[in-house]
Amino acid sequence: MHYLPTIINPIEIPIGQGIVGTVAQTRQAELVSDTASDIRYIPDNVRRRSELAVPILDGDRVIGVIDTEHSREHFYTSWHLQLFTAIASLVSSKIALLRSEEARRKALLEKVNSQ
Repeated sequence: MHYLPTIINPIEIPIGQGIVGTVAQTRQAELVSDTASDIRYIPDNVRRRSELAVPILDGDRVIGVIDTEHSREHFYTSWHLQLFTAIASLVSSKIALLRSEEARRKALLEKVNSQ
């Protein structure tokens, strides 16, 4: 059985603040090998040593940030960055597909209702 931690007191990071907020603002993924050397790092419940943050885009708009942290410095590699970037891209594509399908359904419903 795998244990997934529960976030007791989640924090909201404003756009432009911290590593996650910077990623949301710049639309650029960031891999921080040692958070102790990055003044933007905002700890939540415990201080961790490495962080990876990847934006989820909807067109040119950021709709979320995938953020992961690890207790060991230099934990994340370029492979992790590629993997999380691919995941964010898949999420973006799925959201775009769902919006397109919803628009098509609405148009079809309007057409049926007008006939």
